[in-house]
Formats: sequence, structure tokens, C-alpha cells
Amino acid sequence: IIVGENAYLSGSGGRLLSVDIKTSSKVWSRDFSIISSPWISGKYIFFITMGNQLICVDINTGLIKWLNQLPIYKNNKKTANKLLWSGPILVSDRLVLLSSLGIMTAISPYTGETLGTTKLSSEAFIEPVIAKGTMIVLTDDGILSAYK
Repeated sequence: IIVGENAYLSGSGGRLLSVDIKTSSKVWSRDFSIISSPWISGKYIFFITMGNQLICVDINTGLIKWLNQLPIYKNNKKTANKLLWSGPILVSDRLVLLSSLGIMTAISPYTGETLGTTKLSSEAFIEPVIAKGTMIVLTDDGILSAYK
């Protein structure tokens, strides 16, 4: 992702980098195993880690503003099947995430606080899409839902 004069890169190596695109020099680097496409808004980058953490990082410094530990297992009971999360995307004034439990979760981009949840028709593994002010969600049972 390129914002201004910096590129923000992540990969399977477990690092998030900020690189000056004019000089190719590293601005900052942090150890994060990111599993989702990051979302940048203003001076913050939002992403989900392999440990099911939703993290907000300042794009100028690489410092964590807040962290929200998302559920790792259904009902917080350790099982063989870890919950999977997709997102985040910024919709109006909230970050939206989808889970393998079939729950859509809204998070405050300012504080990381969970604002609410909505039960979906099924599991959801594909990140939602925004088109003309409408959020579109495809669940695993093939149902396409639109939210304004």
C-alpha cells in the first residue's frame, strides 16, 4: 500500500515495513504476522495478526495505538479449530471484520473497542467490499448481503 512517499509492506515473514519510495530506505519495521490485507486511514494502519489480534499502528512511527484481542476459539474454549477473521475494512466510522463463526463485528477505529456484532447466515471468509456507499458481504452458504 502506498500513502504519500511511503510504501507499507507485509508478508509471510512476519514483518510490517514502512519504506520511503524515493530513497528505498526503511522508515520503520515491526514484527507482526499479518493474515489480512491492511487498511490505511489517515495516519493509521489496521490489520489482523495470526494471533487474532486487530492492531492499529501509527504509519509515521510504527508504534501501536491500540490492540483488540479477538476471540481465538468459539466460546473461548480451546479446540482444534481456531477462529478465522477477515477484514478489516473501514465503513463510515467503524472497522468491520467477519469471522468463521458467521459473525460480523464492528470495532471503533479510534479506541479498538468492540461496538457491536451481527449474526450472518453462515461463516464468512472473504473480506467485505464497499461499492457506492454499500457494504457487500458474501457468506459461505452463497448468500450475498448488502448493508447501507
